[in-house]
Amino acid sequence: MRGIELFCGLGGFSLAAKKALPNYECVRAADISKPAIAAFKSIHKSNAENALLEDCMKVDIPKADIVFAGIPCQAFSMTAKIKKGLDDPRRKLWEAVPRALELSSADYCLIEQVPPFSKSDEFMNDMGGGLWKMGFIHHIALILDASDFGIPQKRKRFFCLSSKLPLFQKAVKKKNKE
Repeated sequence: MRGIELFCGLGGFSLAAKKALPNYECVRAADISKPAIAAFKSIHKSNAENALLEDCMKVDIPKADIVFAGIPCQAFSMTAKIKKGLDDPRRKLWEAVPRALELSSADYCLIEQVPPFSKSDEFMNDMGGGLWKMGFIHHIALILDASDFGIPQKRKRFFCLSSKLPLFQKAVKKKNKE
């Protein structure tokens, strides 16, 4: 399976995909942060040449099966509403996702964001409606807490897996807390 990772950071989606999908290959990773791209290249040596220091709205997009996007969350966090409100230009960064889906011809998309994004107009109307028009009619949306998976931090995140093909949902197994 070929994947694209937008707003890649150090490549958490690629790490998970390689564990779940033995033949996974990241064919493009992009971020505007120099330290993030340096970390990605250090961790993902076999895909280092595919990691670009570039704007996710402008990066070259190759053919792929899935697009991962850890869309920056600052514009949707609780403090953002106080600082910049709905005028924050980062609220439009999600637009990189449909662009990448169209150019890559991918059948799957997995996004991660802060929980308030799941109730925003950007997700509920703009992004959701755009994905629907592109044929992404199957969705699994969850809010997960990192502490339930062995991470020593309470960190809730919204995940949405969208597909043009039917999805089968399995129960999410949480690590036992002792």
